Amino acid sequence: MAILQTTFLSVSLMRTVNIEVILPADKMQMDGTYMPAVPAYKTLYLLHGIFGSEKDWITRTNIVRYAEERNIAVIMPAGENAFYTDQPEMHALYSQMISKDLVDVTRRMFPLSHRREDTFIGGLSMGGYGALYNGLHHCDTFGRIIALSTADRTKAAIHMKDDSNILVSRSYFTRVLGGNLEGVEHSRYNIPTLAGLASKENDCLPMIYLACGTQDPLLETNRNIRDALTSNGYSVDYHETEGAHSWDFWDHHIHQALKWITDKSEASMHSGNVL
Repeated sequence: MAILQTTFLSVSLMRTVNIEVILPADKMQMDGTYMPAVPAYKTLYLLHGIFGSEKDWITRTNIVRYAEERNIAVIMPAGENAFYTDQPEMHALYSQMISKDLVDVTRRMFPLSHRREDTFIGGLSMGGYGALYNGLHHCDTFGRIIALSTADRTKAAIHMKDDSNILVSRSYFTRVLGGNLEGVEHSRYNIPTLAGLASKENDCLPMIYLACGTQDPLLETNRNIRDALTSNGYSVDYHETEGAHSWDFWDHHIHQALKWITDKSEASMHSGNVL
């Protein structure tokens, strides 16, 4: 399994961005020869949480082994603490970086499939929010979404006051949620609202793997997201299992989600369905 550390120049951010890449190009057979080359890999764009980095998934989970087992490429970008949304006043267009620049450049750099049904986005906490936000906005690019312990803070943000801790800072969430918190709960920044709008605007609805621990303070938020998605016609594989907002929980569910991605993909291919 090849693990690469590199950078690319993002037009949307006007600077270089760090990325970690897992590429199963060097898988070896028992006789010491390489496995037959795959013309184009299924690809998961995997987002980290707040206070994290592009290295988190590799250093804190078994994602390398899981990706090798399922023969899937994984691309992990540095998302800063930006919630993967666009902040035009700072020329910090993180959503465009994730859904456009990152996909386009990595497809030129590596042998990745260009097919929607082979292209996925996922993440944990802030990254779970980013996966849903960008996956629902760009369902023509991403065929499936993995969202673990999704941190949709639109309801909580409207009651926040300025604080040095960005987790409860009104000014911080004002910036990452569109510049104005008035009405944000009913805007596209709110995942349940976005789910309804996107279902009406697009013919192609992504399939979604959603999971949250029963000891996670974001459990009710994730239940609301599940209900909004299912009521708007999305296919949702929902998991509410023992666990907290923790790496043990995320490691278990990224393993399950990779199985879900590849099993669903292969079943669809053999049945002839278009997702």
